[in-house]
Amino acid sequence: MIVKLKEITTISSGVYKKEYPVGDVLYLQIKDMKAVAGTKWKLKPTLPNTASLAKHLLNDRDLLFAAKGLTNYCAIYYKETGPAVASTSFYIIRLKYNAGILPEFLCWYLNSPAVLNALQKKSYVGTIPLITKGMLEETIIQVPNLNFQSELLNYKRLQDKEYELRIAIAEKKNTMINQIFTEIVKNK
Repeated sequence: MIVKLKEITTISSGVYKKEYPVGDVLYLQIKDMKAVAGTKWKLKPTLPNTASLAKHLLNDRDLLFAAKGLTNYCAIYYKETGPAVASTSFYIIRLKYNAGILPEFLCWYLNSPAVLNALQKKSYVGTIPLITKGMLEETIIQVPNLNFQSELLNYKRLQDKEYELRIAIAEKKNTMINQIFTEIVKNK
């Protein structure tokens, strides 16, 4: 199935809020996040939980699309992170009921180089490059069946785990080689 993003989601902008030293709600900003789908953040709440803020609270598995600046990406908010709102640097992408797409798959899809490159080519370039809400809404999404989405995500998780293991092995190897060289130098 091929659809436009606006057909399966609602997209809204984050909010601008003044932060405080202590609060009850996280205020998610670009500086707080990594461009990785499924990132779990450990942040300090900096907003008081007020009635006016309640309508801006993120739902579990909402997608956050960083639309401003040179680095664009999509990330997923998980409720385990704690109550949170997104800053104006993000569009909040919320799947419609029965959209037929997993949030994790849509996040992976929006982070794919082909989609990001296409959006960046169309971005408004002023002082700061910007992908507009309209551009995002018109993005074409190829939606495979849910089984295929799950299989692809499982493969992606394995690929990510393999990458982490390669990094860990390389770090251990470097540490071991440095220890060996240090011992050789001491014995000379």
